[in-house]
Amino acid sequence: MTVVKENVSAPPLKITSLWHGRWAVYAVKAALELDLFSVLKQGGQTAGEIAAGLACDPRGTKILLDALVGLELVGRVDDRYRLTEPADLYLVQSSPLYIGDYLKRADELDREWSRLTEAIRAGHPVRQVNHDDEAQKFFPDLAAALFPLNYTTAQMVARQLAVETLLPGARVLDIACGSGVWSIAMAELNKNLQVDAVDFPPVLAVTRRFAERCEVLHQYAFIPGNWREVKLEENTYDVAILGHILHSEGRDLSRQLLKLCHDVLQPGGRLVIAEFMPNNDRTGPPWPLLFELNMFLLTERGCVFTANELSSDLEEAGFTDTCRLELPFWGDQSPIVLASK
Repeated sequence: MTVVKENVSAPPLKITSLWHGRWAVYAVKAALELDLFSVLKQGGQTAGEIAAGLACDPRGTKILLDALVGLELVGRVDDRYRLTEPADLYLVQSSPLYIGDYLKRADELDREWSRLTEAIRAGHPVRQVNHDDEAQKFFPDLAAALFPLNYTTAQMVARQLAVETLLPGARVLDIACGSGVWSIAMAELNKNLQVDAVDFPPVLAVTRRFAERCEVLHQYAFIPGNWREVKLEENTYDVAILGHILHSEGRDLSRQLLKLCHDVLQPGGRLVIAEFMPNNDRTGPPWPLLFELNMFLLTERGCVFTANELSSDLEEAGFTDTCRLELPFWGDQSPIVLASK
C-alpha cells in the first residue's frame, strides 16, 4: 500500500530548512558566548589550538567551527580557521560594529514569539512596547543594539543624498531617533549640519552616547518626549528622518507623522524613511511579512507598509518626488524611501 497515490513532486526541504534554521542561531549564539570570534581574529589556528585557548573540548570545538564554515562566517584553509569579513566586522567584541548584543536579545524575543498562537486567537498583542511607559524601558537597549545593524546603510543614504553639499546652518530633524544612527552618518559627512533629535529621555541618553562616540555630539540638540507632544517649528528643516518608526505607529498615526514632517520641512526639504517593505501584493519577501507578525505581537496597531502604500500616504501629506532609493547590497529590497516637500 502506498502512502499517497500521486507521485510526490518534492521532499519537504523548504519546510525542514526553515525549521532547522533555528540550529544556526544556536550555533552562532554558542560561538558568541564562548567569544570564539575574538579568538579567531588572531587567525590561522587549528581547531585544537582554538579549543585549548577557549578551554573547550577539541572535538566539540571542531564540529562548531565546521558548522560556522558552512554558514560562511568562518573560512578554513587546510586545517586552519580564519574569520570571514562579515564575522570580523560584526561578530568580534572589540569591533565598533559588533552586533552580538542584538543577537543575544533572541531569548527575549523568543519568549514573546512563543505566545504567537495566543495573540492570534485573542487578536491583541502580548506586550505593548510603544506605550510611553513601556517604550522608555524597552527601547534604550534595543536602540543601542540596532546601531551597528543600520550604520553602513545609513552611510550609503548620507552619501546618496549628498548631505556634504548642504550649506552651513542646514538642519536635520531625527524623529524617534533611537541611537541616532541615521542622522549621525549625515553629521559625520557634513560637520556644518545641526541635528535636532527627538525621543524619550532614556533613549536620548543612548543617542548622546553614540553621538559622542562618533565625535558629532556638538552638532546635536536633544528634544525629549513623544513626537505627538513636542513642539516643532514649521518650515525649518532641510532633512527629516523617520528611521524605522512608522511600523510601530500603525497606519493612522503614521499619516499624522508624515503630515508633521511635511509641515516642519522647508520647501524643497527631503524626508528620509527607513522601513521594511513587502512587495505590493504582500507575497514576499519573507522578512517584512514576518516583521509584521512581530509588530502584531508587540504593538496595538503596528504594521508594515508596501512602497505603494507609503507613496499614497506621502502624496496625501503633500510630498512629491517619492522614490525608493537604490542601494548597494540591498537589490530590490532597499529599506529607504525618499520624498520632497
